[in-house]
Amino acid sequence: MFEDLIKLIREKQKFVIATHVNPDGDGLGSEIAFFHLLKNLGKDVSLINHDPPPATYSFLNSENVFCVYDKAAHHNIFKSADIFLAIDLSGPNRLGAVEEELKNSQVYSICFDHHPPVNKFADLHVVNEKASSIGEMTYNLAKEMELDITKDMAKGIYVSILTDTGSFKYSNTSSKTHEIAAELLKLGIEPYSIYKKVYENNSYQKIILMGKMLSTFQLDETAKLAWAIVTQKAIKESGCNLDSEDKEGFIDILRSLNGIEVVLMFSEKEKVAIKVSLRSKGNIDVNQIAMKFG
Repeated sequence: MFEDLIKLIREKQKFVIATHVNPDGDGLGSEIAFFHLLKNLGKDVSLINHDPPPATYSFLNSENVFCVYDKAAHHNIFKSADIFLAIDLSGPNRLGAVEEELKNSQVYSICFDHHPPVNKFADLHVVNEKASSIGEMTYNLAKEMELDITKDMAKGIYVSILTDTGSFKYSNTSSKTHEIAAELLKLGIEPYSIYKKVYENNSYQKIILMGKMLSTFQLDETAKLAWAIVTQKAIKESGCNLDSEDKEGFIDILRSLNGIEVVLMFSEKEKVAIKVSLRSKGNIDVNQIAMKFG
């Protein structure tokens, strides 16, 4: 499935990689893995996102390669690029300010994802719905190209897989996922070290906000649908950074409830908008629900 992508990687020299706003472990981990894959091939690579990496994932940015988009600083980079690689997003609007460069530049664009796009927006879509994560896809790409997985690549791939499988507990976890993880461990990845940085690094403010979120928790009459709300007032009262990752993981708390099939998290944004996150642990495809609402 990677034939066209591999041909472009071999032929082209200048790459820009971006992921979605409020980047998570899957987006950031696979970005850094892809960055090193291309760098090891002697390519010119820039990582430019709308948002900086959350503090939780700062360990992925030890070389300060993640850039926050600034038109004055980055327009010419996009203009001179051969390839724009969009990772882990179903639509260009999820790029934030970076979308402007995609619309206005003539750069060839590639969407690399394990979810089907709402609308095809790139010149080339490389999508594998059976993959647990973008990290798993990146690993498979490297293997198909007969490239060595370096430790820097392994760390990014492992973070991507770990976070998007819910620490290997979601239904997207397969025997292949565990085989890849085992291979990464042989390359020197320390599972608990990464787990601790990602999941055992909560701030005092996050715990306070979590309590406020749980106070809004509700069930429907079937006890199979649950939802909760994070308001701007709760965020301010808890002392959390409004744009931080402090809400990450909240929806998984609701998902852990016995008998639940679908959970929703409503997060009030500053500009009179509400972000809705959906999770399922039954047979309901919440991706179809999300796509129905655009």
